[in-house]
Amino acid sequence: FDDTVLRLDDVTAGEIDGTAIPVGAWNLIEAGRARVVQAAGGVVGVTGDGTLAELEFHVIGDPGDESDIDLENGLLGDNVGVEIEVANWLGDTVTVAGVVEGVVVTIDAPAEVPEDSDFTAAVAIDNVENLDVAYYEVVFDDTVLRLDDVTAGDIDGTEIPVGASNLVDGRVIIVQNVPDLAGASGDGTLAELQFHVIGDAGDESDIDLENGLLGDNVGVEIEAFWLDGAVDVVGGEFEETFGPTALAEGLRDPICRIPEGATNLAIELTTAASPGPDMDLELYDDGTCVIGDIGVIDSAPGGSYEGDDFGYSGYDGGEEYITADGPLGQAYDLMVFAYEGGSYTVTVYYEIPVGVDVTPPEIDIEVTASTPTVGEPVTVTVTATDPSGVAMVYFMVSSPWLGGLSVGMAAPQVAYEDIVGVVVSFGDEASLTFAPGWAGTYTVEAWAADELDNMTPEGNPVTEDFEVVA
Repeated sequence: FDDTVLRLDDVTAGEIDGTAIPVGAWNLIEAGRARVVQAAGGVVGVTGDGTLAELEFHVIGDPGDESDIDLENGLLGDNVGVEIEVANWLGDTVTVAGVVEGVVVTIDAPAEVPEDSDFTAAVAIDNVENLDVAYYEVVFDDTVLRLDDVTAGDIDGTEIPVGASNLVDGRVIIVQNVPDLAGASGDGTLAELQFHVIGDAGDESDIDLENGLLGDNVGVEIEAFWLDGAVDVVGGEFEETFGPTALAEGLRDPICRIPEGATNLAIELTTAASPGPDMDLELYDDGTCVIGDIGVIDSAPGGSYEGDDFGYSGYDGGEEYITADGPLGQAYDLMVFAYEGGSYTVTVYYEIPVGVDVTPPEIDIEVTASTPTVGEPVTVTVTATDPSGVAMVYFMVSSPWLGGLSVGMAAPQVAYEDIVGVVVSFGDEASLTFAPGWAGTYTVEAWAADELDNMTPEGNPVTEDFEVVA
């Protein structure tokens, strides 16, 4: 925290579902940085929701000062000494309001907003008298939020219309005028800002008020205190369709990973025909089949596993479903097994827990040679990035080659595909250098996995083609 704005006086015990979490030790290891060590005590540990600790601060800054309160170097362990994975340690920000007399203009927005959602941020105003005109600028991170509209506010029943608004690169200029000669007095809003979230879980955006100016109905400036706001982006919804995909008898396809904490899970499998081939949805906890024909839960209407309750249809003429209200106590891997060969489609929906990364890494493919030529070295480099860290990158390069010519016969040339190489790297980058043996179109297919086991779907790699000339 900023020790010119806040002074930390004490750190006291938290509580998780009725169990106190005592503070074993805390100390200021440097200005504005406190280290906190805690042990729950007991043999079984503590499970549920609540607080680890409470921090007692005293404000020493001035009105308008801000301080982030960030969490760093966090580590949690369970009752058998295994580290508990934490997707995100989320900080917060405080603004010093002081003792304010007179007019206060603030951004009134929810502290947390889901991914891909719409929300309203109001420009709230209190204690104003005879307001006639308003000019101000609202500044936000346009890589996280998209401003769709600015609509009129209301002060104690008097509409405050928006005369003009101009948006450029995350800054909107707003001009307003009250049509009533008496102006507007009281509390309410100057305007409402309609935002759409375009950022990802874990992103954040300040919503700041700048260059504000208010005037009354006789042309006198109204002094005001302007307070900013901020929003954090949290988990939203995951909804994706996998397929249609052909799967041979006796084979198993990995589909996706369902994260710990997911709620309102709904998985549905359909096949190309009805009644279709016998294909099974399967849910795995590492090596344990939890749901499926060989699973702990193997028939309708479902059952429980390690505290998680599932609905399960079992095989029903080419259709199956798995449901769970959640939140799930752990992550599961979803697969399809073909007792009979055929084509399947799987749809997966769940609500994403706050701060959890559920997307595979982003992949970039680069071919270094500007004009790849037969016999000349070409280097293919695949790089992956992910906020949770990249665990693995792998790719393969395939090339055309010409076969089908028999000695002494004028048989037509037939194009075949040849795999040039397959590269696996347990890091965020992999590369292959080779000399092309044939001219034509070469294809790179790449996959990657992050540290949370989110992986590029097997049947939907990131691809890039390049041409090799003779």
